[in-house]
Amino acid sequence: RPQVLPAHYQRVDEEYTDLLMSLVVNGYSESQVIRSLRELGLPYSEAELNRIKEELEGKLNDFKQRELPAEALALFIDGYHTEIKDKAKVRKACVYTVLGIDLQGRKDIYRFYTFFGAENRASWLKIFNDLIERGLKKVALIVSDDFPGLTEAIKTLFPLTDHQLCFLHLQRNVRRNMGKEDARLFNRELENIRLSRDYEQAQERLEQLCQHYQSKYPTFIKNIQSKLTHYVCFLK
Repeated sequence: RPQVLPAHYQRVDEEYTDLLMSLVVNGYSESQVIRSLRELGLPYSEAELNRIKEELEGKLNDFKQRELPAEALALFIDGYHTEIKDKAKVRKACVYTVLGIDLQGRKDIYRFYTFFGAENRASWLKIFNDLIERGLKKVALIVSDDFPGLTEAIKTLFPLTDHQLCFLHLQRNVRRNMGKEDARLFNRELENIRLSRDYEQAQERLEQLCQHYQSKYPTFIKNIQSKLTHYVCFLK
């Protein structure tokens, strides 16, 4: 249809389609779309809205199923908590983003995953199995927060992959669990440890730092020590 219209009307038609698409992408319900169009003095086209929804669903399915490179230098996994309407109910959920960096240094979002409830090993296995089914075979490093069950899932499906825990989240936890001055000194030393010449030196320095504060914050320091290698494995 747009191809047989004069250029000016093609542009108007495309702008109308772009507007509808942006409303749908931003989560507007059909009633909200109608109300927004009325406020703008524009007509409502149910056929056009349905066509856009089908087009978006097709693009989303292509994105979810597209082939991935066989090898990746790193995967970065992050999540944010939100609320999602599910069968007329609003439920708490977490949306995870998996960003990959290939061997040429190119970044690409491999997929978004939405889960309701707490994270666990089973949910991470589902994510990794999806990536494997789409072609991913080897990953040198996976970087993430300390999500429950993630380390175990990595050991199961990517046993040769190192799991690097986020330094930023560690520093935030330090500020929450230690006194103000202790936290400042601890985090300053963490920054120095990040600049260590190699993995062995970083591991030794972090262990010494933990021992220095062990008697004052035994539970918190013990938790760090149990994951110590995961905080410095990026230096391997």
